Amino acid sequence: MFSPFFQALTEKGLGYIKQWLVAVLLGAQNIEQTKALHYSSLQAMVGHVIKHPSNQRAALRQMATIGNRDAILTFNGEMINVTGGSDFYYDPHTKHYTGQLKILDTWCPGVRLADKGINMDFIHTSDGYPVYFDTTDNFYDLRERFMNNVKRFRSLMGFPEKVTLTTIVDRGIFSMGVFSEIVQSPNEHIITWEKGYNNDKWDENKEYETGYIVKTRNHRKDTRLIYYRYQDGLWEKDTGMRQVIVRIMDNKWKILIEVSILTDDKKRDASEAIGLMLKRWVQENDFKYLIKHFGINEITTYAFVDYKDLKEKIEDKLYTCGRYKELTKD
Repeated sequence: MFSPFFQALTEKGLGYIKQWLVAVLLGAQNIEQTKALHYSSLQAMVGHVIKHPSNQRAALRQMATIGNRDAILTFNGEMINVTGGSDFYYDPHTKHYTGQLKILDTWCPGVRLADKGINMDFIHTSDGYPVYFDTTDNFYDLRERFMNNVKRFRSLMGFPEKVTLTTIVDRGIFSMGVFSEIVQSPNEHIITWEKGYNNDKWDENKEYETGYIVKTRNHRKDTRLIYYRYQDGLWEKDTGMRQVIVRIMDNKWKILIEVSILTDDKKRDASEAIGLMLKRWVQENDFKYLIKHFGINEITTYAFVDYKDLKEKIEDKLYTCGRYKELTKD
């Protein structure tokens, strides 16, 4: 099944990762688990292999360059024809770090508090296929990382400047600065939730439209219809943005929840924007499988780089402490 894929990897000069791809497909999520592999059989499948765990770590350390990562991501994008689409999901996946290193705090959803953590920002296609990721600490928060990652993704995958990409992202991106930058961009759109929406913008005297999406659950025949009503208009906080108020209904048209969707794309059909936001679960499903089968929430090395060694490579940031905010609040 995978021979054509491995052959394509070799032709692209990426054959050096075949050993670890096969190891992952066989269930070895980390170097320690590769001890259970039968290396004679593995060598018959993929050619030369590196056996001892310490030798594997040394080899992977050499291979773990930004250039190699970008080459693999580009190959992955070609495999799924990433440039054939223009709608992409963006989501940060945070790993709670419990080690002894002094790692910057970030919001860790797993424990529902701010603690030491590692951020992995993922971009998926609208069908849920992963096409880009970046791993970092919380020196730059999500709002700062977002535009940089979107621009790098566009450049890496070779999207022409005239192609407009739409990014669907959770409310963690909520920022007037980000919205302003997106509104002014000639080839970027955003769709997101309104943070802190108080269910108070639905106008009972205004006309509304209706629609539905089909949600697939445990298997392709296990589907559920989700109905909704919506009202479309400009966002009063920034008229460069469009606000779509959505009421999710049950099959008896009883209101289950009311949400506010924001987008700078004023030409797109509102039902498309709603559908994209309500189908973000395809991305969450991928995280579930990546964690279960590929171990993306496992830290595979204890190596680290001290900020003292990075002082010439990063820009200083002005940090506003809580005490200062408290004193200047009024």
